[in-house]
Amino acid sequence: MQKALAEALDRAPMGVAVVRDRRIVWVNQRLAQWFDLDRDRFARSGPECPEDVGLGVLFAGAGNVRVACRGGPVWLRRELAVLAGGLDAYFFEDVTERVRIEQDRSRLQELAAALHTKDEETGLLNRNAILQALDGHVSRSRRYGNPLAVIRVRLEPPRGAVSPGSKLREIAQEFNAQLRWADQVGRLDETAFLLILPETARTDADVLAAKFGRERVALASAESWRIDCTVASWQKGDDAKKLMQRLNSEPRGPKLS
Repeated sequence: MQKALAEALDRAPMGVAVVRDRRIVWVNQRLAQWFDLDRDRFARSGPECPEDVGLGVLFAGAGNVRVACRGGPVWLRRELAVLAGGLDAYFFEDVTERVRIEQDRSRLQELAAALHTKDEETGLLNRNAILQALDGHVSRSRRYGNPLAVIRVRLEPPRGAVSPGSKLREIAQEFNAQLRWADQVGRLDETAFLLILPETARTDADVLAAKFGRERVALASAESWRIDCTVASWQKGDDAKKLMQRLNSEPRGPKLS
């Protein structure tokens, strides 16, 4: 029976190692081939520590393990079965192709997210797109010295609002309608929007921010929304990151509604 079991494990489509007291007593043919092991050494010298035969990485940590095999690096998924007589059986499945597919999918998802420019809830530019637009405007200001201002508008829905998405979209589109053709607006996060105002000095941006009060933005159906604006302007030596850092460090403006 033991011989038949050993033959079956030798033919298994995965690596197998039998361990007692953290020492390897037997490995199947596939595992030996992966790591170029002499299986007879276990019969000659008895159980050995995994580290002594170059297999320490297989028993360290949790989850999938990346190992260097004779044919190149592979990913192995480890499973443990507790056997009688103080023995443990470790099964190692080659999941290299599965891991590569997951990695490729993650890269494609990141690429798709980068290419997608619209915020689904409001129809405005999403965070990636508006920050990319800001980078372009800052580059032009650095090159030609043109004034540039940004306004962060934060909208707070009424307390207890269950689904503020439609009202948020209405208010966001109202912002968009009030801007000039060269201005851009996009969504930074759940409640914040970024307005980019090229060829606009700080004082003019302050005036525009003050207009985003109840009379211009808070629609009749959204009177209880609260709005505050923060303004910053491009300064010589700024890149887009520095400009956003200064915008985020500016104190919030007064509540407008």
